[in-house]
Amino acid sequence: MSTQEYWDTLADRTKYKKRFEKVYRHHQLDCLLTPGTGLPAHEHGKFGEVALAALYLSVFNFLDWTAGSVPVTTVNRQEEGIYKGTGFQDKYDRKGQEQMENSFGLPMGVQLSAPSGREEVVLRAMKDLEQVVKFRKKHEPKGLGDAWLSRL
Repeated sequence: MSTQEYWDTLADRTKYKKRFEKVYRHHQLDCLLTPGTGLPAHEHGKFGEVALAALYLSVFNFLDWTAGSVPVTTVNRQEEGIYKGTGFQDKYDRKGQEQMENSFGLPMGVQLSAPSGREEVVLRAMKDLEQVVKFRKKHEPKGLGDAWLSRL
């Protein structure tokens, strides 16, 4: 990419960011709550195979917004192995199906985000959501003894 192409890309990003923030302000939003990812937590080293599931996260990285994820539930026995996919049955659908095969107990979360400079809003919303959901109390980490309590 040439320097000019890079600058043009940054200019396009800035235009998109301003449009997005204009809608955000128009609706007088404090914070956005969106899906975290399309799949539960992935196995170590497998992110590249299911990277498309993280597209929800990518939007806010692109916008240079403040964002954070909060686990809210886990995959239950009835959901394990269920993955409808996109209907294309391509390699991403196959990887998504593989990801769901042994997914019982894996966390699922949501993402909270706001424009740059609104970190305190996102952190407060994350804290409030954690207090309502009580994920750590319902899904105590295994093998840590009382050490996990220090992270509450």
